[in-house]
Amino acid sequence: MNADFTNIQTLRDNVATEIQIRQQKISSILDHLAIKALEGILERLNKIENILKTPKYDLVFIGEVGAGKTTAICHLFNLTYELEVIKKEGLKERKIVKTQELLSTGSGKTTICEVIIKPSADVSIEIEPYSEEDLTELIEDFCYYIWLRVYPQINDEGAQPPPAEQIRAIRNITDLNVSVIEKASLDKAVELAKRFTGNQFSDFYADVLGRANLSVRTETKIAPPASKEGTQPTATKAWIQKTFESLNLAKISTFSIPRKIWVNVDPLILDFERFPRIGSVVDTRGMDAGQTRQDLAAYIRDHDGAICLFTERFPAAPVNVASIIGAYLTRESQDIASKFVLFVMPRKEEPEKVVGADGPIGVREDGLAARKADIEAAFAGINVAFVPENILFFDALQYYHSDGRRDQEYSANEIIGEQESILSQINTIILNREQVLWHEAHDIKQTFEDIKHGKGLNLQDEELISDAKETIKGFRFLNLPGDSFVPKYIELWNNRYAMTLRATNARFGVYEPRDIDIYYDAVPVVEGLARVFMQTPKDSIIETIAVIERECSPNSDLKPLMRSFKAQVNAYHESLIRELGEVIKEFLEDSIFSPPDNTNPFWTNVQNRFGKGSGYKNDVLSMYADQIEEVNERLRREVQDYWERRLINRVIAFFG
Repeated sequence: MNADFTNIQTLRDNVATEIQIRQQKISSILDHLAIKALEGILERLNKIENILKTPKYDLVFIGEVGAGKTTAICHLFNLTYELEVIKKEGLKERKIVKTQELLSTGSGKTTICEVIIKPSADVSIEIEPYSEEDLTELIEDFCYYIWLRVYPQINDEGAQPPPAEQIRAIRNITDLNVSVIEKASLDKAVELAKRFTGNQFSDFYADVLGRANLSVRTETKIAPPASKEGTQPTATKAWIQKTFESLNLAKISTFSIPRKIWVNVDPLILDFERFPRIGSVVDTRGMDAGQTRQDLAAYIRDHDGAICLFTERFPAAPVNVASIIGAYLTRESQDIASKFVLFVMPRKEEPEKVVGADGPIGVREDGLAARKADIEAAFAGINVAFVPENILFFDALQYYHSDGRRDQEYSANEIIGEQESILSQINTIILNREQVLWHEAHDIKQTFEDIKHGKGLNLQDEELISDAKETIKGFRFLNLPGDSFVPKYIELWNNRYAMTLRATNARFGVYEPRDIDIYYDAVPVVEGLARVFMQTPKDSIIETIAVIERECSPNSDLKPLMRSFKAQVNAYHESLIRELGEVIKEFLEDSIFSPPDNTNPFWTNVQNRFGKGSGYKNDVLSMYADQIEEVNERLRREVQDYWERRLINRVIAFFG
């Protein structure tokens, strides 16, 4: 352990000792104030040390479907190889050498699940498959989609398809693909459905399920075949590309459809030793518009060793990811800003086409600078304090033609230089994150020394404390609106299909293969509302504490104490927000929608509504709105109760 960590440990021990000394004597209001401040300092030191001890960071790429995450990852880490292909030009054909990404890329909905690239002694690919229960549900959804195309009269809501990547995989494991014969397409699944009558859906589903051969799809790991002569990196890369594509499309008969894929690479493929601070690279599954997912929240909030790179196209940045960034990057959220990166991906000459005062800028570097200024202004406009240095630009295909050939105007060294420049900036972001924490630890040490050697409070100090207590008591009761939760919760279904609603109801609210959980859905809604309800009074409490800091005498012992208290109030506030989300989530689980089975009339009603005339989605969402109506009142009570117990009373307790 280096000296810096020893210093933090020593400081932590000294703080704990000082708390014990003060607790044993408590002879004055200053002792009480000091104990409260030191307890907050000790908690913060523990958090700082835990983060600083993170040896390696996972780079987690987050973005909407089609943003280009996978392409960027492949070109940033040189996960490509050159492949000779035939290019058709009219009636002619010619051979070209194109650059092929190792992971499947396309225009969106290409990768079926989260992909984790991590270092290993040997190359292999592993999957975590869907459970048999989840997979049979996915197949049933696919069957129903096909069934409604053949028998549309069954349901007037239309035949909305499951996600494209899941359809591809299900078609492959059941051998029910679409083929083209004499310029006409033939859908094998549709043709199979036509063999059954309109009331034989269960028979059709059983036929398709049997074709999937789920009982033999038990393998979870595959490695390249051994070679006596030794395998060259290019050959291994080609194996990774073809095998990954086959697993991603569910084309290997002994493997199931994956819900997570690990690509284990040796140093010849990707030498992680070149990036000593990077532990793995995570390509998360693309978000739908406005989606907040539990798996992404875990990386953002709970994984201290994650750098979250929000990927965005150049013209739109930061519009498509601003909502998810703003939901977590608040004024009170410590340690979030330093782990957020906006990873903007321009295409070819987009930077040159940025319009300035006199028209298109024309110079790439100037266009990037202008776009960065626009992005900073956009974040400021929505009151998000994004770190300007954490806005990166990377054009993965800048050096390539549209057909995949490398542009010979650029050398291999230029391409490598661009990669290294971005990776160096990411490394700097990690170092800056740690530097901020080291500076904070240094400031905490000075605050501790100031508190430890305090001489006491004068009459003016005690009057300031007394006035602050009375002022803070005035914020005890919140002005809470009455019916905010229900409409915002129901609004989440605006971008979800009626068939998705049906499938979610059939599973009593949790449709895991589609990342739908009606219980977790409440969390971002509650957190957003709670911030609105409590932001102004919380800021007023901070200002009340700041008044003490400003108006006490220059050498008063109150100054270091108030600095610590302001940080603690923000920490309490952020913790309170998260707790409220979990409380309402549990209320939905334990009361509103419980028990999650057909003994609850709600589930019977929403499940039975399907197939009984037009307006299915509107009717069912109306049932949801009625069912959760009491959440409005419960949320008001919980917000008021948590505000009093978890924040106001704790703040008043600072002052004795």
